[in-house]
Amino acid sequence: MREMPTAQSAQRVLALAVEHGTDIFERAAPLWQAVNAAAAADPYVQRYWEGVTANRQVGPARMVSRLSELGALRNGLHHSA
Repeated sequence: MREMPTAQSAQRVLALAVEHGTDIFERAAPLWQAVNAAAAADPYVQRYWEGVTANRQVGPARMVSRLSELGALRNGLHHSA
């Protein structure tokens, strides 16, 4: 994903998101139920998991920002929408 900020086309930005994003979620998804259960029982795990879930929004926000820089968003949309 380090390539995304310098990708020169919207197609490459989206390809990177698909190539890396699906792999990450496929590996992590089976753990989510267990971590949610642990978070309900342990305040430390809960704080950690809240940070993880908040950070999951950072990647997509960067992707949309890069798409905006490339002029690839539909007219009327901008990265803060």
